[in-house]
Amino acid sequence: MRAFSGPLEPQEVEKPHAIEAACSRLATVAAIGLLEDLPGFVDDFRQRFRVRLRLPHANAGTLRQRQERVELPDALRARIAERVAPNQAIYDFARSEIARRRDL
Repeated sequence: MRAFSGPLEPQEVEKPHAIEAACSRLATVAAIGLLEDLPGFVDDFRQRFRVRLRLPHANAGTLRQRQERVELPDALRARIAERVAPNQAIYDFARSEIARRRDL
């Protein structure tokens, strides 16, 4: 959130204007990628810049390790969701922006 919203006071991070500013800035980035789709990012980067990008996969666990989930108490899960809501909003915007660009 802070990487795209600019300098903010801690109480401002969750404000709609801060989230909108972050999404607006993210939309200006030439190539957007998500960790769960590195091959897609590499392909988008290659198409945009005509350069083959090599991303090493350090510390990559097995598929089973990546799929394991830890069960959290509902109260803790709700608290985490509340804390990461601004970042989740930007992540959701990034996903939709990537999809929009790939549909062009």
